[in-house]
Amino acid sequence: MRLRSVLASAATLTLAVFLPVAACAAAELDASKLGITMMPMTKGIIEGVNWQAKEITLSHERIYDINLAPETTTFKVRDIKTLRAFHPGDSVYFIADRIKGAPIVIKLLERHPE
Repeated sequence: MRLRSVLASAATLTLAVFLPVAACAAAELDASKLGITMMPMTKGIIEGVNWQAKEITLSHERIYDINLAPETTTFKVRDIKTLRAFHPGDSVYFIADRIKGAPIVIKLLERHPE
């Protein structure tokens, strides 16, 4: 009898933990809309900003997720408004991805001196 009670408790706990996760997956929630990301931030320095082309040039460390070596790369920017606070020479953290093969900056944050 005690074994049944333990098994019933374990089954209830399992359902309590996994059902909400399954419900979110079933609803196909877009984690980026919630501000959640699993992509690592990369350190970089802004080399230039091209407002007309909606591009930013960054010298950066290796970006493993999109297979870029440490180099200077020009990225498209998802939201040009995010560039308002940044200028050439600023140290930043950023998240980059590839959309239709082209590298794009998804998120850009100020990096404070370490």
